[in-house]
Amino acid sequence: MELECDSVIVAVGRGPNSFIGKLAGLKSGRKNGVAVDDHSITLLQAC
Repeated sequence: MELECDSVIVAVGRGPNSFIGKLAGLKSGRKNGVAVDDHSITLLQAC
């Protein structure tokens, strides 16, 4: 498969940065990521 594009962004080997999530009150999940339910929805209520 080929895809024509102007630029590519690659992120390899990075772990989650959950600092902002913790400030917002999000629970940490596995491997310090944001915790989600069975439908991949966070537990933070919308404003």
